[in-house]
Amino acid sequence: MSLLTNITDQLPNVDGLLTTARSNPGASWTALGALVLAAVYLSTRSAKPKNLPPSPPGKFFVGNLADLPRGPEEWKAFKKLGDTYGPVYQLSILDRHLVILGTVKAALDLLEKRSAIYSDRADFPMVGELMGFNWTVPMQHYGPWWRLHRRAIHQHFNENAVKLLWPEVERTNTVFLHLLQTDPKGFWEHCRCTGIVYFAGADTTVGTMHAFFLALALFPEHQITAQAELDAICGGSLPTLQDRHGGGGKRMPFVEALYSEVVRHYPPLPLGVPHRLMQDDEYEGMLLKQNALIIPNAYAMLHDPSTYPNPDVFDPYRFLHPDGRLKTSEEMMDPRVVAFGFGRRHFVDDEEWLMIATVLYLFDVRLPEGAPRPSEVMCSGIVSSVDKFPAQITIRDKKREALLNEAYEREKRV
Repeated sequence: MSLLTNITDQLPNVDGLLTTARSNPGASWTALGALVLAAVYLSTRSAKPKNLPPSPPGKFFVGNLADLPRGPEEWKAFKKLGDTYGPVYQLSILDRHLVILGTVKAALDLLEKRSAIYSDRADFPMVGELMGFNWTVPMQHYGPWWRLHRRAIHQHFNENAVKLLWPEVERTNTVFLHLLQTDPKGFWEHCRCTGIVYFAGADTTVGTMHAFFLALALFPEHQITAQAELDAICGGSLPTLQDRHGGGGKRMPFVEALYSEVVRHYPPLPLGVPHRLMQDDEYEGMLLKQNALIIPNAYAMLHDPSTYPNPDVFDPYRFLHPDGRLKTSEEMMDPRVVAFGFGRRHFVDDEEWLMIATVLYLFDVRLPEGAPRPSEVMCSGIVSSVDKFPAQITIRDKKREALLNEAYEREKRV
């Protein structure tokens, strides 16, 4: 379900009124009266402030309704509007305001540095009440209950606490690898087993893993480079999280770069979950109105040519120095800062890295012979993913097959 569908569902049904008037002349006066009353109400409200964020010219009564992008990949249309109106711009529909943030600076300035007034959420009746997810932290309104849950999350999922969960992450990952080995054609569905470990990040992890398999199928040369690095570091053992963090730093720069480029090129949250502004605020001379929905366009941030040259090209080497060393976050922004939503994501980061590293170590991923090139178009939704495609996944050799079998039998006995 598209994020914008949730937003527009909350707007008055102007089209419905007009349709009713056309199909039922007897009701036309009622429909016309409703429109006139609404127009009078809006026109008599206080004059529009001059320092609102830039915005496309609006139409009478409905404002920027016609400018609201609709799928597929509406984040690209939002980016195009940002190229015209700037990194912070506004779309107004009746009396509802959407403020789109197109740069990392704006998102961090507002959503993190001023989180006390930007942490509330919009109402999404379909996802919240009807589907039963209103109890989850991303859907909760800001308040005591929300703060209680956030405090618990920070306590149990901070960087140090997450290390205690490494054995469980590795155990579940072994099950995932066994599924790939025994039923490689079902890889698309097997990615969803990650939700067993981390429900709150399951959808973003699934989206990232689907994109990872697509990248391996489309760019086999990067797969070969990553496999050579893993073979040199891990030898005859499965990659572990200790391999990643041991020695005080990341030991496999190309694997890290490949992971970063997958997340950058195919962001799982191209449009972050909207935040609701709890009071009027001013940012760089612009007035942001209370109750405005603040939407960070992660896709625009991760495809900004001033940050990532040639952003539409899939290129892991952008994160590496010519000598193969991994660039620091000061030299090249880590895309995970924005790709998973703003905040702490140590757990999902390690989980995804382990899945990526072990798949590369054990398997070759190719397109089936004669198969058409898969589409890179991502489906619309709060959490996005590439379209399903066929892949040929084979174990690299008998030694790795035996290694995986031993690991799986060991986990079965735990």
